[in-house]
Order: sequence, then C-alpha cells, then structure tokens
Amino acid sequence: MKSILIFVLLFNLKGARKIFEIHSQSMMKTEKIDVDSILEGVEFSGADIKSICIEAGYRALRDRRREVTNDDFLKAKEQVAASRKANPDKEGKYIA
Repeated sequence: MKSILIFVLLFNLKGARKIFEIHSQSMMKTEKIDVDSILEGVEFSGADIKSICIEAGYRALRDRRREVTNDDFLKAKEQVAASRKANPDKEGKYIA
C-alpha cells in the first residue's frame, strides 16, 4: 500500500490566536488568558491548538475545577509540543 503524506500549513501568530479563540470560547476561565505566551515560540497547526485547548480542559477536570487557568494552557502547550517533537516527519513538518 502506498503512503500519502499530507502537509499541514502552520499559522502565524495572528491566525493561531483566532483558532485558539474559536476552540476556547466556550471554556470557563479563571483569569485573563495570555494567548501570546501560550502560542509563541512554537509553530502549531490548527489541530495542535485544538489539542492544547482540550488538554487544558482535561487538566482542570482532573483537578476537579470548572475553570481553566493560564497555567493549564501552558502545561498543555508543553505536552503538545513534546508530542510533536517525538513524532516529526522527514521534512520537519508534521503530518495529519
């Protein structure tokens, strides 16, 4: 069976911010979330950003909290970034 690679475009900070807003808009947050600190430093795909939001929500639930904190998002970012580093393709981009 022949493999097909699909390359996913990564977003600039402005686009990433918008995607983050979409995926986190229904989440209850305890404080103002510093989106730039969450998204800067690593290039994320839309799926990565969604994963960060989902994982941040799970972190709050595991701690029996209804609200997500900035720290939840930062720890979720670290987890998603580590996962991406562990599974890159040959070109250094990531496949969906």
